[in-house]
Amino acid sequence: MVSIAARPLYEYIYHGGRDTESFYTFTSQRSERLTEAGIHRWWKNIKAQANVEEWELIHDVTFHDLRHDFAHRAREAGAFMFASRNS
Repeated sequence: MVSIAARPLYEYIYHGGRDTESFYTFTSQRSERLTEAGIHRWWKNIKAQANVEEWELIHDVTFHDLRHDFAHRAREAGAFMFASRNS
């Protein structure tokens, strides 16, 4: 499941037309980065591709949940995380 769920993100990052020079992971054709609404729309489209079994696991997962889980796991692994109001 994880590899299947990660495939669209991998494809976007490495083969989806992302601006590889950008500081941002989620870039936009109209601006330097995707808007929050654009990210939520993208996540909704990813979830729509789930089959019945996958949907049972992810139907209530939000993009914020993924961001929080990533930060938690990175911190547990020893990564230094900081927030900046300028980014």
